[in-house]
Amino acid sequence: MSALHGEGAHGPLLRLFGTPAGEVFVCRCGVVTLTMQHLSLRLQPQAFRELTQLLAHAQSRLDRCSAPAPDEPDAGRDPLQARRHMH
Repeated sequence: MSALHGEGAHGPLLRLFGTPAGEVFVCRCGVVTLTMQHLSLRLQPQAFRELTQLLAHAQSRLDRCSAPAPDEPDAGRDPLQARRHMH
């Protein structure tokens, strides 16, 4: 029961997952709390699902944008890095 906070307490109840980047908790009322460094987001379960889908799609597009096309002469360069250095 080490992942549980006090009985009847409102707030993060059960730690669902954590990495060095942050942690996700769920409250007895169903609210999901995402914490990252100095940021905490409290979300209804459906909003949390939508956020995870949003981030997964964004990561997928980022991965596709970062992957060089096979016919590019400079296939080893990261196009996002190149764009950052241009600004």
